[in-house]
Amino acid sequence: YALLVPALSLLTYCFWFMYAKCSCANFESRGKRKRSPSRKDMVVTTIVYITYLLYPSICRQSFALLMCHSVDGKLYLVADLQEACYENRHQMWFLLCTVPQIILNVLGIPLLALHKVYKYRHLKPSRFPVSRFRYGILYTAYSPTRWYWGSIIASRKAIIALITMLNNDSLEVHFMVGYLAISIMANVWGEPYFGANGLSRQDSQMLQTFDSNALLVLLITAWS
Repeated sequence: YALLVPALSLLTYCFWFMYAKCSCANFESRGKRKRSPSRKDMVVTTIVYITYLLYPSICRQSFALLMCHSVDGKLYLVADLQEACYENRHQMWFLLCTVPQIILNVLGIPLLALHKVYKYRHLKPSRFPVSRFRYGILYTAYSPTRWYWGSIIASRKAIIALITMLNNDSLEVHFMVGYLAISIMANVWGEPYFGANGLSRQDSQMLQTFDSNALLVLLITAWS
């Protein structure tokens, strides 16, 4: 997963480049009026959509080496209980793989998206429709004053992925209940979605459903 996004980006570029060659179209042409998306724009759009869909899985894989289980007061890797955590080989792979993945993927992808949204947040679609075509999934659903909410959603995915990687069911449920409650309050306060409150209510209701399920699991665990 460390090289998944670069590999898919390269495949996407090759696909649209070959498609442009086979259809005898200019790879960077946007038409006579410069308002139609080019094949290059389609490359960017495809990469954005793929990364958006894969981001939760990328986060989980980035945190994989953090899953350790305590045995007699010593931590061992869940994937291989013969491997002691944060010692020798595990420490080397943690520094070489986990830390760069967290910096480049978990933090880098939302920050790059935030930079692009900040750059185009005030442009109207009629003036520069290509930005909407390329990065519309990142900001068009949100109100102009909440243009950054996509990064909050991304951070929510990353934090939930981190919580679910904890090898402690009790702590996992406690953290999940608390974080979902905070997310619900932020959603109600921010009203981030564009046009109406319907999407905000639906998002809050979905979070309430997850929070209720997590709370139910916590109660069942406590009673048992």
